[in-house]
Amino acid sequence: MRYDFGTVFKNLRKAKGISQKDICSENFSVATLSRIENNLLIPPYDRMIYLLNQLDISVSEFEYLCSNYKEDERSRIISTFHSIHNHANLPNLQNLLADCKRYLLINDDLKILEIQSILEIFVHSVNETPLKLESISNVLSELIWTRLKKSDIWTYSDLFIITSHLHLLPFETTTAIFPRIVKAFKRYENFENARTLNVCLHLNYSAIYLKHGLFSEGKNIVERILPVAHQINRVDFIGILLVHLGIFTEDTHKIEEGLMVLRIAKKKMIIEKLTKVIPEKLARSILTIC
Repeated sequence: MRYDFGTVFKNLRKAKGISQKDICSENFSVATLSRIENNLLIPPYDRMIYLLNQLDISVSEFEYLCSNYKEDERSRIISTFHSIHNHANLPNLQNLLADCKRYLLINDDLKILEIQSILEIFVHSVNETPLKLESISNVLSELIWTRLKKSDIWTYSDLFIITSHLHLLPFETTTAIFPRIVKAFKRYENFENARTLNVCLHLNYSAIYLKHGLFSEGKNIVERILPVAHQINRVDFIGILLVHLGIFTEDTHKIEEGLMVLRIAKKKMIIEKLTKVIPEKLARSILTIC
C-alpha cells in the first residue's frame, strides 16, 4: 500500500479536473493544501476527511486506490478469516496461517497476531479425538475471552469474533454476556453490515438455546430478530429462524414454512443440518422435509 497521502490525493484531484482553489475554503488555505500534496505536511484526521469529501471519495475507497485497486494484505487476511465456515479444511487454514506469518515478519499487528493464534489452534484441532477437541476448544475460548472480557468497549471486529466463536464459550458465559452484546450492537445499528452480523449472533444464540432445550429463551431470541432478517432480505436466515421458531413453539407449520423457504433458495446443506435437530415427534407430522 502507498502511504504518500498527498501525492495520491493530488493525482485524484487533477484526474477529476478540480483545482486547489475549488478544494479550499476560508479555513483551509491553498498554501496548506500545497504542502499536503507535496508530502510536506500530514493532515490531521478531520482535515483528511474534509479533503476526501471534497473529492467524493470515502476512506475505504481511498485505501483501495492506495493499494492499486487491490485489497491490501491486512484486509485480505481479515476478510478471508471472516469467511471461514469450515474449520476442518486444513489446506485453507494452513495457507491463511502462512499468510499471517509472512505479514507479521514485517508488521507489528495485534489483530493479525490474534488471527494467527486462532488459526494455529484450528490447524491443531483437525483430525483430533472428541476429547482432545474439547480441550482445544477450551484453549481457544480462553484465548478469545481473556482479551475481550477486559475491554470496556467492544468494536465491530470484537463483535464478529464473539459471534463466530460463541459456541466455544462456556454456556454460562454466553448467557451472561448477552445483554452486553445487545448493548454493543445498538452502537453499530447504522454501521455497514451490522444488521447482518446481528442476525448471525441471534441465530447462534437460537442454536445454543435449542441445544440446551431452553425453548422459551430461544423463542424470544427468534421473535426479536426475525423482522430484521426480513429487512435485510436474507432468505437463508429467515428459513433457519422459522424452523427454530417452529421447534420452540412445537408448530409444524412454521417448520414446514422455513424448510420451504430454504428449498426455494436451494439451501440443501442447511436443510440437511436442520432436519437433524427437528424433534422426532414433530418430524413425523411434517409431510416433506427434503
